[in-house]
Amino acid sequence: EERERAEREVREAEARAKAKPVASQPVPGSPWCVVFTGDNRVFYHSPAFKASLWHRPEELVGNRDVDSILANPPHKHAPVPPPAVPPAAAPAVAETAAGAEPEKQQPAAEDEEAAAAPAKKKKVEEKPPL
Repeated sequence: EERERAEREVREAEARAKAKPVASQPVPGSPWCVVFTGDNRVFYHSPAFKASLWHRPEELVGNRDVDSILANPPHKHAPVPPPAVPPAAAPAVAETAAGAEPEKQQPAAEDEEAAAAPAKKKKVEEKPPL
């Protein structure tokens, strides 16, 4: 009996975890976002109205942007590879005589310093408990 209860609690915890939002996409020109959950459900959330609905709000019925978002959920897409470096952004190569190795232009010292500096963390203020 104790084991069954523990197994049921584990299944319920897993179900709750799957039900959490995994992706959200704002609807252009609207205060609403389409939210996708880990258990493949969809709901609509409006931070402006402080409301969430399991059904499509009336103002979004027939909205083509919502139809497109639903047809192409953002969390179902394969990761898009980063764009190739355009030739203008590639390191400059000095012209050389035939058979000689090309010389790469050295990055500016300030670029190296910026790359070596650690990223700054945002300060988070803690609010006292109520």
